[in-house]
Amino acid sequence: MVREAPRSILPDGVHTGACPFDCPDTCNWQVTVKEGRAVLLGGVRENPYTRGALCVKVSKYLEYTQHPDRVLYPLARVGKKGEGRFERISWDDALSRISEAFQEAIAEHGPESIWPHQLTGQFGHIQGVYSAGHRLFNRMGASRNAITNCSVSGELASAYTVGPGRSLEPALIRHAKTILLWGANTISTNQHLRPFLEDARRAGAKIIAIDPLYTRTAEFADQHIPLVPGTDAALALGIIREIVVRGVHDRTFIETWTSGWELFQKQLDAYDMESVADLTGVPTTVIQSLVTDIVDRKPTAIRMSQGMQRHAGGGMAVRTIMCIPAVTGDWALLGGGAAYDIGGYFGPNYEKLCGAHLRRDDSARTLTVTHLGVNLRDLKDPPVKCLYIWGGNPLASAPETELIRSGLLRPDLFTVVSDHFITETAKYADLFLPATMQTEQEDLHNGYGHLNLIWNNKICEAPGECLPNTEIFRRLAGAMGYSEPELFASDEQLARDALDSTHPSCEGITLESLKSSPFVRQNYPESPHTLLGFTTPSGKFEFDAPSMAAEGLPTTACYTPPLEVADPELRGKFPFAVISPAAHYFLNSVFGNFAPNVSRQGEPIVAISSGEADRCSLAGGDLVRVYNDRGSFVARLTIDERLAAGIAACPKGQWRGLDGTFRNVNATVSSRASDMGGGAVYNDNRVAIEKYEPNQSAWEEQA
Repeated sequence: MVREAPRSILPDGVHTGACPFDCPDTCNWQVTVKEGRAVLLGGVRENPYTRGALCVKVSKYLEYTQHPDRVLYPLARVGKKGEGRFERISWDDALSRISEAFQEAIAEHGPESIWPHQLTGQFGHIQGVYSAGHRLFNRMGASRNAITNCSVSGELASAYTVGPGRSLEPALIRHAKTILLWGANTISTNQHLRPFLEDARRAGAKIIAIDPLYTRTAEFADQHIPLVPGTDAALALGIIREIVVRGVHDRTFIETWTSGWELFQKQLDAYDMESVADLTGVPTTVIQSLVTDIVDRKPTAIRMSQGMQRHAGGGMAVRTIMCIPAVTGDWALLGGGAAYDIGGYFGPNYEKLCGAHLRRDDSARTLTVTHLGVNLRDLKDPPVKCLYIWGGNPLASAPETELIRSGLLRPDLFTVVSDHFITETAKYADLFLPATMQTEQEDLHNGYGHLNLIWNNKICEAPGECLPNTEIFRRLAGAMGYSEPELFASDEQLARDALDSTHPSCEGITLESLKSSPFVRQNYPESPHTLLGFTTPSGKFEFDAPSMAAEGLPTTACYTPPLEVADPELRGKFPFAVISPAAHYFLNSVFGNFAPNVSRQGEPIVAISSGEADRCSLAGGDLVRVYNDRGSFVARLTIDERLAAGIAACPKGQWRGLDGTFRNVNATVSSRASDMGGGAVYNDNRVAIEKYEPNQSAWEEQA
C-alpha cells in the first residue's frame, strides 16, 4: 500500500529546496502544496545550472517518501542478527539503550571504541555528511570517521596540483572547443551539465568520451575512446609527450604559472606513442588525432568524475590528467582547464559547525569507511564495540561485503542504524532509528558541480515518529548526560554557525538571504581559477608538489598503474577486469528498493563481449556467478560487442542478486586503499564468470 501523504506545514503554493543526494548537481527543486498537501515535485527554472530539470532517479521522490516499507517508529531487534525481526519501542527506550551501551563501552574500552559510521546518503551541511552528529561524537571523544568510498583520491590530487577549490567550474565548459569527458558518465550521473555541453557543441566544440565502457555519455559524444581500466595517466603522459614533441606546448604559461616542469618533463620519453598504445589499448592513430584536437581546437576542457580514480593509482591519474591544460596553457583561457570536484570552493566555518572545540583529546584515531569489515575484524586497541551507522547501507555499497557481514554478526558488537528502510545492513542492527526525508527537514546545501548555495525548506511534518538526524543527536546528547549548549543548537543555529565564516565564498551570505531566494551563488566571479590564481603552496600549478613527500607519495605527477587490472598472474585466475559504473536509475544504492526505479533499471546484469562469452561457454541470458577470492554474486549475462576483451561491466546499486541473496558486485571488491587518502578501488578488480544453476524453488521463495 502507499502511505497517505503527510499534511504540509507550509501554506498552499510553491516552496523551494534541494535534492539531498550524493550528486554534483545538487538540484534546486520546488514542491507545490495544494490544500495542505505536497502534491508535485519539480525543478527551479530560474537556477542557471539545474534549469528546472530533475533526473529520473529523484523525479518520483514524493512517492518515495510514502513507500509502504518505510519505517516510522524506533525498533529493537528480537531475532538473530541478520534475520531482520524487530519490535516497536519508544524513543526514550531506544535512547536509553544506546546511552547505556555507549557508556559501558567508554568505561571498559574508552570512547574510541565507538565508531560513528556516517556515509553519503545525505549531503547537507546540517542533516548530512558535513554536520549531523559531529558535535556529539566530538564531545564523546569517539573515533573519527573518514568517508573514503567516493572521491577522496581525486580531491587530494586536485588540491596537490592546483590547490583547494581551484578545479574548473564545470559550467564554464560551454566556452571550450575541445571537451574531454574523461571517466565521466555525464548523462547518467551529472545530467545538468548536458545543456552546457550542447551549448558548446552548437558553438563548434567537439566532445570526446574517454572511458573503458560505451556509456550513455559515449553515445552522446562525437567520439568514444575506450582504454584499459586504470591506464588514464599513461594516456595523459602520452598526450603531453606528443604535444612537446610537436613543439606546441605553451612555454610562457609553463614558465610563469607552473613549478616543477623540469622534473615532470624528464619522464616523458618513456611514453612514446607505441608504448602508450600497448599500455592503454588506444591505437597510436587515435592518440595522434586526439592531440591534434587538443592543440588546434582551443581551449580544451576536461571533465573527470569519480569512477576513473577508483583504482590503485587513481589519485595520480587525476593529477596527471590535470597537467594537460597546464602544458597547453588552457588553464589561462575561459573554459579551459580540468574539472573534478568543486565542493572545496565553499568555505563554511567547519570548526564551529562541527564543534571541534568539544573534542578534549585531539589524538583520537581515524577509521575509514572502506575498511569497515577489516576494522570490525582486526582492531584490538580498542576494538570497535559500538557502531552507529547513518546515511548509508554498507552491505550494498562498501567493498568486501562478506567481511562486513561477518563483523556485523559479532555478538559483542552493539549496532545502531538510522535510516528510512530495513536495508540489508539494518537487519544486523540491535536498534533501528527512523529518520526524516528531505521534505520533512531543514538543510543547507552546496554542490560539488556548481557554485550555488540552497536552503532546503521543511515542507511537511514527518510521518509517525521519524526524526531529523540533528534531533536524534540532540536527544542522545541529553540521554548521555551532556550539558554543553552547543549540543542542543537548533538546525537554524547550525546553519548560522556554518555561515559565520571569513572565507570569501561566504561573504555577504546569511541564512536570511538564503531563505529569501531559491539559490544564492557563492561569492565568486565567473572563471575563478583564472582570476584568483592557484592556491597551492607555491601559488602556481605544481607539476612537482613537494608537500606530497610528507605523505610518502611521488611528488611529480606520473603514472601509477592499477594493481589487479595490471597483474598478469591474477589475470590467469580471474580473467575479467570488472567495472561497476553508476546505474542510471539508482543513486549509489538509494532507490534500490523503489519499484518504479527498480523496474526501469532492470535485473542485475554483467556484460561481456560475445567473443568472451564463447570462450567461457556462456550465452546471453544465462544466469552467471561472478566471483573471486573475496566473494560472489549472481546476475544475468548480457552481450555488449563494444566491450574490449577481458572487460566486464556490472552497474552498481542493486540490493540483491538473482539468487535471492543480498549480494552485488561489491562482494568481489577489495577494501585495500588507493594511492591517496585511502580511497576505494571499486574499478581495480578482477573476477571470473561461470554459469550458475540455481535451486529454482529456493530462489523463487526468497525473491
